[in-house]
Amino acid sequence: MEIICGVPQGSILGPILFNIFINDIFYFIENARLCNYADDNTLYTSHKEFGIVENILKNNFQAITLWFEENFLILNPEKCSFIVLGNKKQDILNLEFENFTLSNVLEEKILGITIDHQLKFDSHIKCICKKANQKLSALSRISCYMNEKQRKLIINSFVKSQFNYCPLIWMFCSRKANNRIDNIQKRSLRLLSNDYESSFEELLSLNKEITTHQRCLQLLCTETFKVINNLATEIITEIFPIRHTQHNLRINNVFLCRNPRTKGYGLNSICYRANQIWNTVPDEFKNSKSLSLFKTKIKSLKADKCLCSICLIYIANIGYT
Repeated sequence: MEIICGVPQGSILGPILFNIFINDIFYFIENARLCNYADDNTLYTSHKEFGIVENILKNNFQAITLWFEENFLILNPEKCSFIVLGNKKQDILNLEFENFTLSNVLEEKILGITIDHQLKFDSHIKCICKKANQKLSALSRISCYMNEKQRKLIINSFVKSQFNYCPLIWMFCSRKANNRIDNIQKRSLRLLSNDYESSFEELLSLNKEITTHQRCLQLLCTETFKVINNLATEIITEIFPIRHTQHNLRINNVFLCRNPRTKGYGLNSICYRANQIWNTVPDEFKNSKSLSLFKTKIKSLKADKCLCSICLIYIANIGYT
């Protein structure tokens, strides 16, 4: 059949033309935002009352559906769903439209990250730990035929890489979820050095390694440095808005963020935690003349002054301190 539109699959020009083709869809969104990555679109909004959220989503979803029809694109209702964040009562079953119904889900996978309605990311970490365990099990069966250098290459490529994808999203997870990650790292270090007697701390010291969480904290510091020095992308600068003030404040926060007034909400925001971590970075590191130099220096930083729930030490009969 004659093809009247489209580009060959896998072409370099294809993504550029598709972005140009779909770019005007944003003009039809009102009182909401559309997060777009290629052909993956996520419509979202926020309000204290769910009824208002429901009306906004319905109106915008109908506008998007109409835009799809007029621009020769097909919307698959079976791949559409909605998730409610921040609502403890998950009694909202679905969103009713003219032609179909969207079901409310407790978690949804978006661009490789499983988002749950409580933003705990336990499901996502469980999934990547399962993949890492499978890789380690396969490696353990053939590790006797490899030297240490070869085992390290395989572990870095297939195991450690599982935790390098978007760690800023899930890095401030629960202590239980972080223990899963530490167990994977401990198992990989035992397999790497063929040492099954040393403790996790001893294995880290022998292999000159740091924990996955500490590596994520270093990455957070790197993103902070990029934002302060105008090296970050636009979407990152929106997440980390810089505080501009001419006064000396008691709280030395480089980013403009809300200070949580509760003990349960807002404490694991990466913007809030970035202020805490950045204040512990030595001035020598902060004044680095280039990003590559900062990355080299930050590798020697052990974020032992982090105040997140993962880094706090538990003392019997006292609690976390």
